[in-house]
Amino acid sequence: MDRTPQQFDTDSDFVQSFDIERFLYVFQKVKYWMVVFIVLATAASYLYVRYTKPLYQSSSVIKLDFKSQANLIGIVDGASSDINEISGEIEIIRSKLFLSQVAEQADIAVSYHVYGRYLTDERYLSSPFAVSYKILNPVYFNKSFDLLLEGNDVFRLVYLKNGEEIEKRYEFGEEIQTEDFNLIISKTAKFQESDSRYFFVIHSEDDLINYLQDNLTVAPLNFNAKTIQISFEDHNRSKARDLVNIINELYLEYTKDIKNKASEQKISFLDEQIQETEQRLSKYEAYFEDFTIENRTTNLNADLTKVIEVLTQYDSQRFQIRASIDELDKLSQQIAEKGPVIMN
Repeated sequence: MDRTPQQFDTDSDFVQSFDIERFLYVFQKVKYWMVVFIVLATAASYLYVRYTKPLYQSSSVIKLDFKSQANLIGIVDGASSDINEISGEIEIIRSKLFLSQVAEQADIAVSYHVYGRYLTDERYLSSPFAVSYKILNPVYFNKSFDLLLEGNDVFRLVYLKNGEEIEKRYEFGEEIQTEDFNLIISKTAKFQESDSRYFFVIHSEDDLINYLQDNLTVAPLNFNAKTIQISFEDHNRSKARDLVNIINELYLEYTKDIKNKASEQKISFLDEQIQETEQRLSKYEAYFEDFTIENRTTNLNADLTKVIEVLTQYDSQRFQIRASIDELDKLSQQIAEKGPVIMN
């Protein structure tokens, strides 16, 4: 596009109005602060990357297999019914009861960690030792126990008791008995002789459930396809992956058990109905046989009609008698309260 003379004049005025000397003067005053800012930003970025653990996420998609009974018979809208069903399944997965089973299946009651130069690292499934425990004092749940390897068979155990540091030397496989806890620390196949300093934490059930709930995300993915997405975040990629797999497996087992129980209940209900029907038919059959023999007839329809007429007459007479009895009761009550009543 061609510029107009007015545009050339405006650009020229802008260039002429720009004070280079003033710009250089201001730059000279702030250049040191600019350098400091760049250095601090670079240092902060380095420290963040250096001292922040990477966070991993593992995800899976589950297709829900349910058929709402209300939806099948047209009681409620199908879309809203599906939303309620999916929301219910999500709440089941996030429930404490379900997550307690996940924690038990995953066997994460004890977590093992190693001290690094700058950060600690969880040794999930790769710890050189394993801890068997019995906690007698709940205070020692969710507390760190430091363990320093000393050779091939000996280690030092360090922990706090009432604010005081307790440090003792033990052998692997030895039973450690105190008034607060009993421990047996054994070597695993991952054991290697080193001077590394480790620590382990014995988690309570509530702490494990809170950990799972805080890092677990369950959300609907596609309402039409009836799918949900399960995601779990952790600083250990293997742990995140395994927990998602365990949640999937337990949920599928749960849905299978629910379906089996529902099928068993339906079968049991049908069996009961069949038995009751057979018993009623047997009674009717016996009744008609006795009726035929007693009345020496095989015209059951005509005889049943007569029986129904007789029963109707009896019922009418019973109603009249009941009405008369009620009148007599009223008269008796009046006589008792006011004396004899003269009737014309």
